[in-house]
Amino acid sequence: MRQITKAAGKRDGVLKDVTVESEKEPAGPNSRRSLNKLISKARRTTKSAAGQREKMKMQASSREVSDLEKEAKRQILKEAERAVKRYEVVGPQGW
Repeated sequence: MRQITKAAGKRDGVLKDVTVESEKEPAGPNSRRSLNKLISKARRTTKSAAGQREKMKMQASSREVSDLEKEAKRQILKEAERAVKRYEVVGPQGW
């Protein structure tokens, strides 16, 4: 074990020293393997989170498109209704 001493900061005008003990791990194949496992786990969770985010974006955009489609259908039906009423009033000669 080795000890690291560092300044914690000023508090009430007094600079305090804090001693932190840490164990130095050997740089062997086991530590590399555990690091590789952690890295691969982090990548998997990042990919799954990114996939979920994309899925949510797609669902939101499909809802927006469907809302736009509904509005477009309403407008088309209104225009068709007006055209039918105008045809009934004017008759086939007015077209």
